[in-house]
Amino acid sequence: MNDMNDNNEKQTENQSLYETVPLDSNEENLNEPQIEVEETPEEVESTDFKNESSVNAGSELPPPVYMENKNQYLIIAILGIVFFIFFVIIIKSIFFSGSKNKKSVVLNYWGLWEDEQIFQPIINEYQQKNPHVKINYKKMSPENYREKIIVRSKNGEGPDIFRFHNTWLPEIKEIVSPLPPQIMSNNEFEKTFYKIHQKDLKIGDYYYGLPLMIDGLVLVYNDSLFKKAGITLSPKNWDDISEIVPRLTVKDSKGNLITAGIAIGTTNNVEHFSDIFGLLLVQNGVSGLDKIDQIEAAGALE
Repeated sequence: MNDMNDNNEKQTENQSLYETVPLDSNEENLNEPQIEVEETPEEVESTDFKNESSVNAGSELPPPVYMENKNQYLIIAILGIVFFIFFVIIIKSIFFSGSKNKKSVVLNYWGLWEDEQIFQPIINEYQQKNPHVKINYKKMSPENYREKIIVRSKNGEGPDIFRFHNTWLPEIKEIVSPLPPQIMSNNEFEKTFYKIHQKDLKIGDYYYGLPLMIDGLVLVYNDSLFKKAGITLSPKNWDDISEIVPRLTVKDSKGNLITAGIAIGTTNNVEHFSDIFGLLLVQNGVSGLDKIDQIEAAGALE
């Protein structure tokens, strides 16, 4: 009995389980037999005819794909040209705008001894490398030159570049500018120029001005004239010169000078006679201008 009851209960559970799931309509269709419908020859022929007629009708029109590709190539070419022009403009602006955008500068240069035609080739070469800069050179008169520089510079009318003596710096320090380190460092300056320039052109930690030259006094003698006069040794001081000059001097029977023993000039025709006289003072033992009344100074002047 128990077994029968168990079997009945299992059957009941199975029936209730399958009954709770409804059959889908698709499943019903799947259970039904499928009937395949074959196309008739007439239908196939009619379909092929329609497709063939549509192809023939389309072949009479120009191919749209070709026109579309041509327009694309044209657009790409135009964009390429525009990009190339834009690229060239950028390159030119990078490499050439710097010099064009530089503000024009006019520099007035005061010189003393050289004429304009001497400096002009150097000025032209500089202006070619720096087209935004124009330099006006003017040769000034030595008379009152230092005073003109000081007065005009304080009034805003002085030169931008000017020549000055290395001993003037204490008097003109208010109107001069220090040498920029990017132009020349102190170390480079000291390796390039003489000690006298390092001493006279430095205030504090800066140098003021670039030396153009060093004006040294040199005595040149004619060796052949010395040999004719029987002089074998060159003079070593002014005392030797005083003894040699009369032996080198040649005059005619009337006392007219034919050959001068020495050509040293006077205060009237030697522009820097004071430099020569200063050297004579030092070499004769005068230690300073406060000792100008000593016998050594009188001997140098004589």
